[in-house]
Amino acid sequence: DEPLALLQARAQPGAALRTLLYVEDNRANLQLVEQLIARRPDMRLLSAGDALRGIALARSQQPQVILMDINLPGISGLQALAILRDDPATRHIPVLAISANAMPRDIEKGL
Repeated sequence: DEPLALLQARAQPGAALRTLLYVEDNRANLQLVEQLIARRPDMRLLSAGDALRGIALARSQQPQVILMDINLPGISGLQALAILRDDPATRHIPVLAISANAMPRDIEKGL
């Protein structure tokens, strides 16, 4: 496996490097996404282990997209989404919810 920096260096000259922020407290899930993004020289991955760090990174780094775990320590991913939507600096960033909870009630809450 090549380091991420080497993979990024092989991106097309002049191509925009896209940033993905993954807010996830489960190390195994994070490692899976790290492996997938490492195959994409046009992308860089930022990660946060809790919602408050994720919100701070979203504000400072302005990623193109956020993957947000719903069940996070401290405030939930849904609460973090509300904060991101209320902030003019982050409301434009698409957020994709990720959760192992797939019961109809959980899906309804997420939608």
